[in-house]
Amino acid sequence: MRRLPTVIVTALLFHLPLVAQATMLNVNLAGVDVRFKGATTNLVDDGGDAFNGVAGTNAAIADPIDAATFKQGATLIDSWMAPLDIISFDMLIDDSLASLVPNVLTVVPITAPGVNEISIFIGDGTSIRLDVTSLSVQRIVLGVQGLNEIFLMTGSANVVSQSLPGGMAFDGPVGIAYVSTDAMFVNNSQGLAVTGVFTITGEMVVPEPESATVMVMFACLAVTGVWRRSMC
Repeated sequence: MRRLPTVIVTALLFHLPLVAQATMLNVNLAGVDVRFKGATTNLVDDGGDAFNGVAGTNAAIADPIDAATFKQGATLIDSWMAPLDIISFDMLIDDSLASLVPNVLTVVPITAPGVNEISIFIGDGTSIRLDVTSLSVQRIVLGVQGLNEIFLMTGSANVVSQSLPGGMAFDGPVGIAYVSTDAMFVNNSQGLAVTGVFTITGEMVVPEPESATVMVMFACLAVTGVWRRSMC
């Protein structure tokens, strides 16, 4: 019976919350238009070739987005819908590719950090800026007359800056992906993909409230003290 405090304390400690709990964050953008410009070896948004890294500065060069959502795991944190919200997508990838062969997954040579970037700005102050570190693209020709091509992008990026709802933030590199089922290419060197969906997915570490841990530890000490007094 003298081991009872140890048993109780051990049981309580097993119920302590973890110091940190990993969860996934997801930003989803609908209505993203992307151009492949082989003549200048660039992948850009349909708003313009230049890059706008600061919200509210020369916003005309960014592509307006139809809708956006922000989720923590499966929980919807916030959503936006144009024209009620101003949602902008800006991208400049100096891809060094003069042409894209159909139905071939092509690795984009990313050689200069800080040149290949993506930014998203929303009118309420939500924003995220990415430095793309790896990217693969593919155009899929369906082989059916009258149907447009599918254009895909997948890769990874470092977060340069971010201002997300609820004070949440991506922790470390993120994955990026884009798919458009309405793309057209001319001579393998010029292409436009419209109404695509762009996603950003990455991990966030959420600290648990320290007060809960402290309360449980005090409970452990209290149980031990009461038991010792009762045994005296």
